[in-house]
Amino acid sequence: MKLDIVPILDSLKVRVSKDYTLIQEEYTGDLIDVEFRWNNPASKEEIQSFTKKTGWVLPENYKNFLSMHNGAILFMSETHQFCLHSIEEIEKY
Repeated sequence: MKLDIVPILDSLKVRVSKDYTLIQEEYTGDLIDVEFRWNNPASKEEIQSFTKKTGWVLPENYKNFLSMHNGAILFMSETHQFCLHSIEEIEKY
């Protein structure tokens, strides 16, 4: 099954109000506010330059994500966060 990242991100953004949303903690069941930080988009040229420089073949959905948001921090709380790295961060690490 092939998933398209664009409608998935659009749907998530609808659920997130002012970059925050309420979720239930996995282990405790507590309700907590989590934050979402979306980076500015990467240009098509930046993505092409990165793939040419590294020789990596990026999945089409990840390229689509980078063209919407060149990285993001998702579900960020005082104790947790999920990072999708920017092109610059990937090159750095």
